[in-house]
Amino acid sequence: MLKNIGELAQELGIVLLGVSEPKHLKKEKSKLKIWLDSKYQGEMSYLEKPNLCDPEFLLPEVKSIISFAVPYKKRERIYRKGYGQVACYAFGEDYHLALPRIAKKLVEGLDGKYKVYSDAVALLERPLARNAGLGFIGKNTLLIRPGVGSYFLLGEILTDQEIEPTTNIFKGCGACSRCLRSCPTGAIVEPYSIDARKCISYLTIEKGGFLSVEERSMIGEWVFGCDICQEVCPFNHGVGDEEASIKLEEILSIRSNREFDNKFGHTSFSRARRSGLLRNAIYVAVNQEFEEILPIVELLAESDESPIVRLSAIWAAKKFRSKHCFLEKALRDEKISSFVDASGLLES
Repeated sequence: MLKNIGELAQELGIVLLGVSEPKHLKKEKSKLKIWLDSKYQGEMSYLEKPNLCDPEFLLPEVKSIISFAVPYKKRERIYRKGYGQVACYAFGEDYHLALPRIAKKLVEGLDGKYKVYSDAVALLERPLARNAGLGFIGKNTLLIRPGVGSYFLLGEILTDQEIEPTTNIFKGCGACSRCLRSCPTGAIVEPYSIDARKCISYLTIEKGGFLSVEERSMIGEWVFGCDICQEVCPFNHGVGDEEASIKLEEILSIRSNREFDNKFGHTSFSRARRSGLLRNAIYVAVNQEFEEILPIVELLAESDESPIVRLSAIWAAKKFRSKHCFLEKALRDEKISSFVDASGLLES
């Protein structure tokens, strides 16, 4: 059965495919508890759900789990004022849409019951993929496959069919610790453990509301995600032929949620929502001292529909020494004034 699936997988662009047994994932429970007890999950409360290590919660009859990986393009990293950096996976169609579609084609020949997942529910997919022999988990906590690297997205198929597990043994990272040394925020607190609260990807995507003044500085030039721990990894070879950045003006010119959905609704940028993405772009503009963007920032500070965007813009306008005082008007707006304390405006 797996051989037939493997042939179809190649046609669908899947680069790695393997099978593991559900029971092996339960060995991760103790590690997960230590991580959660350290509060490293931040605001990601969904990571506290029991199905993380128990696939039976998702499919009671599960006997095998098929893990697969679909690659995405590595892009060139160029830093320059007026542009925000973006994680490479975010370009193109949102993988939450693409991977399930690929997986459903993959399971057309399967009998019995099955369920398809790709980061849509809390399930420890990297240990699953490692258990299936797709690669090893690196010190940056990403799944790495020698000869392939780590620029791929993972999906899972839970099935009630018994399929022979696959195995591979890899040496791992060895003495290399480039990712730990290169993480600009120290989020990789020790090998194989990340404090999400310090991770740029978490701050720019998962964390809602306002970032603290310290966190605004921490994200540097990243408007969505972060690839630094991948880019320094010696298992990732070569450079991309397209740039991995976006104009701050392009982001900050989006005036409504509808316009945002039309532009980014089919991409991974949608995870941050308009308010999050514009918030990040505003912080990046301040970090870059990109004062040329001030006219657009002032428009957002004057009347943007999102309290998060508007108050972040007011903060940036102050940083850029705008001649206008937008805070007094915001304090008179009932929809905005209740957010002022959380915005950091009164702290800086």
